[in-house]
Amino acid sequence: WASGPAQLGYGDDDETTVISFGSDSDKKYTTSYFRHEFSVSDPAQYVNSRIMLQRDDGAVVYLNGSEIARDSMPQGEVNSNTFARSTAGDAQEHAFVEHRIDPSLLLDGVNVIAVEVHQTSLKSSDVSFDLQLEARKTLPPVEIRRGPYLQSGTTSSAVVCWRTNVES
Repeated sequence: WASGPAQLGYGDDDETTVISFGSDSDKKYTTSYFRHEFSVSDPAQYVNSRIMLQRDDGAVVYLNGSEIARDSMPQGEVNSNTFARSTAGDAQEHAFVEHRIDPSLLLDGVNVIAVEVHQTSLKSSDVSFDLQLEARKTLPPVEIRRGPYLQSGTTSSAVVCWRTNVES
């Protein structure tokens, strides 16, 4: 696999990494494939996971072999010859679309995110792809360690304090 920073693609002159469309500009590749490995320690601590996907024209995203997002693609099985349902216009090809994902799909250790980006025709002028994966950690349960107690008392006010196991 060739590698490089996002945005990946060709034809818009805003790509950071330019990919090949094949040897014939009248019969460009229908599908371009991307993958990235990343490591996770203790995946059970992650919640509220999502991806932000930028694609031109359509895409299917997989996490560790499970489909997690499909955008502008027909339902059912797709292969390297499957065309996207519609062309991504100017605003669409630059927009990031949010897809929530099940954080239980994260593995302890190496994970693989794979994306296939599909064109609407063999003569499509461009491909654009970028993806962000966000997974937020759960907060530990809050335990009161000290208090509540009153501090700085006056005849008309007091400060109520307590300490927990969570640092602020």
